[in-house]
Amino acid sequence: MLPRVVRLPRVYRPQEDTRLLAAALVEAAPPSGARVLDICSGSGVLALTAAMMGASEVVAVDISA
Repeated sequence: MLPRVVRLPRVYRPQEDTRLLAAALVEAAPPSGARVLDICSGSGVLALTAAMMGASEVVAVDISA
């Protein structure tokens, strides 16, 4: 359930383990309506995956602009 990502210039490129982590998130199946915090978000793919799974609130933060 990895979302299709259109990456803008200078945005962190998803790494090899992104699909693995997204699959683990889907397998863990947080309850619908869960609140999710994605620290060191990078590309934001995991935050997008959580939102697509029904999280009621998703906050993604990263130190890089």
